[in-house]
Amino acid sequence: MLKFLITDSLVLSNIKFKMQNNMKNNIIKFIGLFIAIAFIASCEQEAFEEYSSVPVADAPGLTLTIDSNTDSAITVSYNMNMAGRVTLAILPASVDTPTVADMQGRPTADYYYYKHDDGDAQATITYEGLEPYTEYRVYGVGQNLDGVFSDIIMTESVRTQDFVNPVIVAYSPEKAATGVSNTVLPTIEFSEPVTYVDGKLIELTGLFSGYIETIVADSIVYDGNKVSFKHSEFPFNDFIFINIDEGAFEDASGNISPEVYTVNGVQLDWYFRTEPDPDTQLSVIFENFLGDYECTDYSNADSTTVDWGPYSVTVSEDTDVEYGVIIDNFWAWGITAKFQFHEDGTITCSEQLLDVTLGDITGNPAYDDYGVWVKGWRPDIYTITVGHWDYTDFSFDIALAFLTDYGAKMQAYPDIYQSYEKPSGKALVGSKK
Repeated sequence: MLKFLITDSLVLSNIKFKMQNNMKNNIIKFIGLFIAIAFIASCEQEAFEEYSSVPVADAPGLTLTIDSNTDSAITVSYNMNMAGRVTLAILPASVDTPTVADMQGRPTADYYYYKHDDGDAQATITYEGLEPYTEYRVYGVGQNLDGVFSDIIMTESVRTQDFVNPVIVAYSPEKAATGVSNTVLPTIEFSEPVTYVDGKLIELTGLFSGYIETIVADSIVYDGNKVSFKHSEFPFNDFIFINIDEGAFEDASGNISPEVYTVNGVQLDWYFRTEPDPDTQLSVIFENFLGDYECTDYSNADSTTVDWGPYSVTVSEDTDVEYGVIIDNFWAWGITAKFQFHEDGTITCSEQLLDVTLGDITGNPAYDDYGVWVKGWRPDIYTITVGHWDYTDFSFDIALAFLTDYGAKMQAYPDIYQSYEKPSGKALVGSKK
């Protein structure tokens, strides 16, 4: 019994010892874990303090001051109470107020950006090239070095002064222009917007035609800095002169425009020449000559005796030659001959072999092997010019010579005269009349 008691006592002592050791070890481990957590937290705090930025500064304070305004210029000063960026915009008072986003984006050339890395942001700026006698406002927004923006601020509206007379920048049509449409609106571009002054003379005159017209207020068209003059149609192919009194126009401040004038019939400032009548231009005239005609043959150019005709022919364009024509059913033979019209009203004919034989002309088959040529002819003399064309009644005449190779040599049958006229009561093909 005692043995067992001793044994049990030893076992219990060992268990108690082990339990005491385990508890001790757990306490040590817990203390170590706490120390580790505290160390890590301390390191993280140090890292945060080392790498975090300084607190973000407040939005900057910005002021704007208009220092002066002159003709087409405004001077403004700004002052921001810290370093950073300043964006300014100078805009007509009639324009909508920009937003901070507009100022940040600087959408047009009227927005300006200034950088100040040290100290207060201060500067004085002069804006030039502004419209005279126009109200403007200056807008501003500040930005500190951390990117914090101020509210947008603006000045009171200020009107630019205007001591300068409006001047003429350009004429349209240009001075001495030619070929101008007779319906063109003569236009003057001034250096600034202007308005007409009642009672002042604006007069348009023609050099050759006797055309004269006075422009009234209701005939003036405004477009920004430009003024145009409505008028009746100008005469064709005439010099148009423009006379305008000094002070016929004035700007918003009452500054007057210069004179546009003529001296002794010579335009010193502005004139132009209108286009010719399109119906008298060669291309139109030529087109009117294409179509159906009646041809009459006479014994010679001075005769009124009809040898043959009238018979129908057709005049079409020969595209191989400038203003060339092809006459079908030439001399009522059902063949073609080629001619050329010219700007001076003449007609020429190059020597050409016709698609016909001498036998066809004489009715004698014995001559069927002999060719026939056509060539220009004027009485008693060979010439390139064979006739003339007249656009007033669309008629033309031709003097010809026929040549043959009968008898082994060229023989001439000269003094053949033809007159071509528009068929009575029948419009020409392609006529614009």
